[in-house]
Amino acid sequence: MIFAVNDLPHVSHADEVVRTCKDIFGKGDAFVMEITGSPTVDRPLQKIRKFRNRPEPKIVVTVDMLSTGVDIPAIEMVVFMRMVKSRILWVQMLGRGTRLCPEINKEKFTIFDCFDGTLIEYFKNATDFDLNLLKDTIPLPEIIERIYDNRDREYNTKVLIKRLRRIEKNVGAVAREKLSKYIPDGDLKAYTDKLRDNLEKNFTETMKLLRNKEFIDLLLNLPRPKKVFLKGYDIVDTVEDEVMFRIGSDYQKPADYLKLFEKFVAENPEQIQAIEILLSKPSKWNADALEELRNKLRKSDFSEKDLQRGHELVYKKPLADIISMIKHASNFQVPILNAQDGLKLHLFRL
Repeated sequence: MIFAVNDLPHVSHADEVVRTCKDIFGKGDAFVMEITGSPTVDRPLQKIRKFRNRPEPKIVVTVDMLSTGVDIPAIEMVVFMRMVKSRILWVQMLGRGTRLCPEINKEKFTIFDCFDGTLIEYFKNATDFDLNLLKDTIPLPEIIERIYDNRDREYNTKVLIKRLRRIEKNVGAVAREKLSKYIPDGDLKAYTDKLRDNLEKNFTETMKLLRNKEFIDLLLNLPRPKKVFLKGYDIVDTVEDEVMFRIGSDYQKPADYLKLFEKFVAENPEQIQAIEILLSKPSKWNADALEELRNKLRKSDFSEKDLQRGHELVYKKPLADIISMIKHASNFQVPILNAQDGLKLHLFRL
């Protein structure tokens, strides 16, 4: 999945990336596809279903449309060609690649930071993802030669073992048969487990095999188990966009948005007169206080409409009353009322 900068008429970065991919790979229109919210993109939801469930397209170029709410476990590479400044958005975009996919033996995904690694560096403490940064990756033969030349042997041995373990995860029956020509039973895991000890006790013989060009070529080009593509003929596929709420420059999921609202209410009753009236002096409630409340909440990115939408999604309470939402945020024991019931209660108090 490639995240482009924009999809604007006449200067569309997404269009340019699609054209470049078609030129480079030369595999036709079905191989790479553009999925954005642009009016020029025909039936985007159908294209998302195709990306998820069919062998092609292999590459999809998008802008923001697929950053949230889309679950496609087979995505193995996420390419950032657009700048990201929001931590929430960064995590969401990374999330497109985090799902495991046993059908294709997927246990990791690759991030391409097209800003010289500055995005990864900027957000390195923003997620719990285990990111292994690879800059100018050392080829496997070069690692082996460094060990042979005794150049930082301990470090390069660690790198070699890590590289072999990554290869071993994709070894199938055909690969084991080919490997058995060089190592016992073609068991690359057992070979890797003993590699450090063999280098210490039998360096010459161990390096003789590691430097064997045919063995190296086999490691680099091991046949992987055939990918299985399952067709669900009776499955009705749906695509739902995840609702997000904006707070400043960040976007929050509904539950997180309401938690921030709870924090806002807890920290501001003495500063916002309208909230103070509602929480401590409900008998002084009036229309002016309510309008003042709405305005101050709106300025803090808590509009009544967004709060109602959040309460509908999280608490299944549509059209919640603004006063009951505030009271519930202050005290979970207070029920959330809809606007009609809330109005009756306030009129009764008046």
